[in-house]
Amino acid sequence: MAIESLSLHNFQCHEHLDIAFDPQLTTIIGPSDVGKTAILRALKWVVINRPLGENFRRIGASHCTVVLKVDGHVIERHKGRQNIYKLNGQTLSAFGSGVPDSIANLLKMESYHFQGQHDAPYWFDLTPTALTAELNRLVELDVIDHAIDCLSSRWRRLKTEYEMTHERLESAKSQLDQLSWVPEMAKRLDQLEQMQSRFNEMRNRMIELRGLLERIDKLMACKRYEEAVWAVWLEWGQPLERRLREIREYHRTRRSLMLILDQIRNYREKFQRDKQLWDYWEQVGTTLKDKSKRILALRQDIISLKRLLTAIASAKEAFESAKQQAEQLEARWKQEGMCPVCGRPL
Repeated sequence: MAIESLSLHNFQCHEHLDIAFDPQLTTIIGPSDVGKTAILRALKWVVINRPLGENFRRIGASHCTVVLKVDGHVIERHKGRQNIYKLNGQTLSAFGSGVPDSIANLLKMESYHFQGQHDAPYWFDLTPTALTAELNRLVELDVIDHAIDCLSSRWRRLKTEYEMTHERLESAKSQLDQLSWVPEMAKRLDQLEQMQSRFNEMRNRMIELRGLLERIDKLMACKRYEEAVWAVWLEWGQPLERRLREIREYHRTRRSLMLILDQIRNYREKFQRDKQLWDYWEQVGTTLKDKSKRILALRQDIISLKRLLTAIASAKEAFESAKQQAEQLEARWKQEGMCPVCGRPL
């Protein structure tokens, strides 16, 4: 690398300065406090972006610029409203406190390439450790050391992560072993759910059967009642028919007696004065009174019989209704072909 020229604008005491460098050796001489160190500082500002801040800007100037020509390339460092580098006219920004990579790769210079007026002799004031580090940095062994350190750090981190992951895996396996009963319990739970479903079906079936049994009990009660009424009817049917015939006969007799009484009244009016006839008819009247009492007793019997006939007719109607329901239920059972109580085929 060969520095061709250096231009300073508003840098420290230099408002404008152009320096052309010799390809072999360039020496800058002059009295004190004329800006020789400022030239070196401007070169360092371009090469390693040091010093930081704005103390190097010329008093009263709004900006400062240093232009460096190296191997045909133009590097410009500018600081004002903008803090930028330019390489061959291309603006470079957002480089922080360092140097843009394209410029650093072009210059390949570090801070140890610069020796100040008041700096100690190069390397002679360094400790062995620091000297070793500088030598390593020259041959880029520090990159290898840095890579080894990074790899060691990453290895330790990965090892720690592996150990933690292994512990978590062992813990998960232990927990999995402790939960080995879960599949069996899941199977049992499925069995319980199936049993619950079957139980619900059986309970619904039992409710239906209970309803059928209640209906059957009611029908059986109605049937027993009808059978009892029918037995009473059979037991009392013929006597009732006989009593009805007697009642009819009593009615005919009563009508006859009423006619006779009418005739007697007529005769009594005609023959009031005939005592013998009167006595005779008194005897007939006494007989008729006895018969009237008997007729009244028969009338009471007739009323009782009418009530009994009414009850028998109601019972007969209830029996016919229950009989029809029983026939319908029997036809339904025959159609289903299964007993509603035990569930067996008929």
